[in-house]
Amino acid sequence: MLVEASSPEEVRARHEAIAESAILAKDDYLPRLERQNLLSGAIIIGDISTVRSVLLRDGPESEKATVSGTTPHFWEPLTLAASKGHQEIVQFLLDNGARLETQAELWWQDRHDLAQLADWNLHDERRHHTVLHSSSPSALRAAISGGHTGIVHLLLRLEHRLPTTSLEYLRAILTAAKVGRKDIMELVFDTIDQQLSDFENLGKFIMWEAIRGDQAEIVQWVLDHGVDVNACPVRDYYPIRGTLHLAASLGRTRLVELLLNRGANAIDGPPRGGYGGLPVEGAAMRGQRDAVELLLSHGADPARALYAAAAGSQSWLIKHLLSNHPQLTDEITLRTCFHFAIASCSLTAMTILVQAGASLNDCYEDDGVRLDTPINKALKQHGFSWVGEHLISLGAYPTDAEWASTRTSDLKVREVVVTKRTWDWVGRY
Repeated sequence: MLVEASSPEEVRARHEAIAESAILAKDDYLPRLERQNLLSGAIIIGDISTVRSVLLRDGPESEKATVSGTTPHFWEPLTLAASKGHQEIVQFLLDNGARLETQAELWWQDRHDLAQLADWNLHDERRHHTVLHSSSPSALRAAISGGHTGIVHLLLRLEHRLPTTSLEYLRAILTAAKVGRKDIMELVFDTIDQQLSDFENLGKFIMWEAIRGDQAEIVQWVLDHGVDVNACPVRDYYPIRGTLHLAASLGRTRLVELLLNRGANAIDGPPRGGYGGLPVEGAAMRGQRDAVELLLSHGADPARALYAAAAGSQSWLIKHLLSNHPQLTDEITLRTCFHFAIASCSLTAMTILVQAGASLNDCYEDDGVRLDTPINKALKQHGFSWVGEHLISLGAYPTDAEWASTRTSDLKVREVVVTKRTWDWVGRY
């Protein structure tokens, strides 16, 4: 029924429904795109008879769907079939000319100096990160992510697999690490006749990916192979501060405990000027209370946790820390925490800190130099009248600072654009 002739109106309506996009609705009807979308939809639902009909249908070459074609809405057919676990369709596509190399992979090989496994150790960690995280989806990784072991074995057969020089195998290993498939990791290493120690820095990337996937067995395996438990990336390009910091930020309490037991450092980190680098700060900023408590029990600084909770608008965690650590209510600690609450525009956090004794009208000091009062700081920093109004409601003195109530904000806290309507969306609870 999907491929039967119909009126132009029905064809166009079907085209738009499959694409699920308002963009194509205003474009000219393209027969090839129509058929490629039909092929993609049939693959997704596992309808092999329609897959055969669409691919083998006669007609002008310019109008045919192909085994390597894509649309603005769907991956290549082989990747789609592998991701959905349709092994019969995967086999059919392979039999009809589908290849594991994606167009993005071929483009990379043509234009980059790190294009095969033999080049890996000639480059640094920054380049390794680019290679591992700058590729489009692939059939092999899609099958691994979906747990479709039969398809993985099919794609690794000699007659189908990529050349054993391909960097795609390392990406596949990272994918297997994230989903906890040590057997697949070992299978891929065997396929390329290599081992973990043959690739500099790869163990760190595997460990971080396993932490993202909450895979304790893989983390143990990597550590047993000699990877540094305190490994940190080159910080100006990779969005984590270290292994324990990543686990704590994600609330992976089981992994935090594992890493601590394996010697991870819960205490040391950058000074306050390098804010955010401590594991307890990463956990507190994201509201991971169990991870915060575990790190505090291993000597982490509760004041740094308090500051991070304010910076992340985690008001309930601020209240919890103040309740359980009375030493945090001293003047300097509260003033510093109030600074972070203002920076994140968390009205609830400001209220909690004022109730705990934070001064509303004293100027900040930095090495003896008197700076702004909290309300002036808030207005100069953000220009939000609603922040100033809240501080006045708490007892702050009115200020002569200009109130730019119509100012457009680009302030983001944990990816939330902060406005009068959205400021309380940031906290975890």
